[in-house]
Amino acid sequence: MTRSLLCVLVVVLAAGCSGPSAQRDRPGGGHVHPVPDRALAASVAQFRSDEGTRHLRAGVVNHGHRDIRVTEATISWSGMAFSTAEPPGDPVHPGQASAFTVDQGRPRCGGPPTGRPVLVAVVDGRERRLPLHVDQPGLLGRLRAAACAGVRLTRQAAVRLRLDRRTAGRGAREHLPGTVVLTRRPGSGTPVRVVDLSGSVLFELRSARVPATLHPGAATLRVPVRVGSAHRCDGHSRSQSSQTFLFSVYVQVGRAAPQRVVTIPSSGEQVRLLAMLDRVCRA
Repeated sequence: MTRSLLCVLVVVLAAGCSGPSAQRDRPGGGHVHPVPDRALAASVAQFRSDEGTRHLRAGVVNHGHRDIRVTEATISWSGMAFSTAEPPGDPVHPGQASAFTVDQGRPRCGGPPTGRPVLVAVVDGRERRLPLHVDQPGLLGRLRAAACAGVRLTRQAAVRLRLDRRTAGRGAREHLPGTVVLTRRPGSGTPVRVVDLSGSVLFELRSARVPATLHPGAATLRVPVRVGSAHRCDGHSRSQSSQTFLFSVYVQVGRAAPQRVVTIPSSGEQVRLLAMLDRVCRA
């Protein structure tokens, strides 16, 4: 798929697809020939702001000569079940796109995926199966692998980040203490290891006790952590940070490859972190 398709999708996702229709439906409900498949281009991507979430941005570009309406769409692929999006069905003019969010569902981890993913979309009231261009090569495979690893982890232990109500330290060293808690699932017995931590552009998540292991027979592992400022106090960093509160705990189940577990502080914890950041930046 050409670079122009991706540019169209980015513009549409940023500005929307609204506008007066250049060509209305025929009066009296007269028959309109369907736009051929070759005039429809489907694409999917995951923007940086959506990394670590279940959200993907997909779209159908209209390369035909009249308006179309997209009222339903999903990704069909043997490796994962996806949600069904319901775009508003506004007219999509030639050269424009209907853009929408599709959420990844539960992965199908029984065996390697077969076949290529397609976008199943209802265009002008008819279901169409469109070849799907994936912006980042291997994106769906990586998402499936991460989701299957998450399923394996869930069978062994739950991972949570808990932050204290009060900060510690003063000035530039002020930080919010907390704990990464691993709780073993009943009946599980595989070692689960916290191997690393990472914060965001504005916050650092650190611990002097990593790596740490939840051993077989142990019910709980508590790893003390601290969230501090990354000392990015300039206006650009603070205004452009899109994943301010996506903190990552990297966990290894048995001898499998480490996987990223995204933890997001509660709204109250986020307020405390921002207040701390203001004080640190003024220090």
